[in-house]
Amino acid sequence: MTPKMPEEHADYRRKQILDAAWTCFTEKGYNRTTIRDIAQAMNLSTGIIYNYFDGKDDIIAALHELSMEGKKRIFERLSRQETAKAALGELFTLCLTSQECGALRKGARGDIGMWAEALRHKKLARLFGEQLRFLRTNLAGVIGERIEEGEIRPGIDAGHAADAYIALLIGLTVIITFIDDFDVPTFTENLDRMLLENIWQ
Repeated sequence: MTPKMPEEHADYRRKQILDAAWTCFTEKGYNRTTIRDIAQAMNLSTGIIYNYFDGKDDIIAALHELSMEGKKRIFERLSRQETAKAALGELFTLCLTSQECGALRKGARGDIGMWAEALRHKKLARLFGEQLRFLRTNLAGVIGERIEEGEIRPGIDAGHAADAYIALLIGLTVIITFIDDFDVPTFTENLDRMLLENIWQ
């Protein structure tokens, strides 16, 4: 009988596989990536990967779960902010300026590549759709609460406002991907003055 691996080592190995898989997916595409590609990126055998995951679909489901956990943590932080301005500012800070610039651009390019593949892959489309619905629902909830508290103008529709913020984030992902000298920190610092002044009460 094979001795049981310590839980902390198993967690480390699982994370290592997921990191390597995401790199492969974003560089080669989900459909073109094989389990062998992921194993080679880690200098390990394919058998080790199959000890943790049944295949690529199982890996992408685990990556989706991690992404959802990250989004839940973001909204937990937003809910602790005292004002709507601080909460929405925190959203853009976490999404756009919490990473080193090179990592941010690499992540943006990876996201766009995976979105493109989702147009032809039902499982990816379902997972990305679930993430967007989570963002819309929770962001609309944050905005709706601030409308009730009188911090945001009552004429603002919380759902439409949430969609506008998400569209802005997606658009910025495209800009970051294709314009190397786009100044993310300066844009984020000036976001309220440039675009969001008219929603505050």
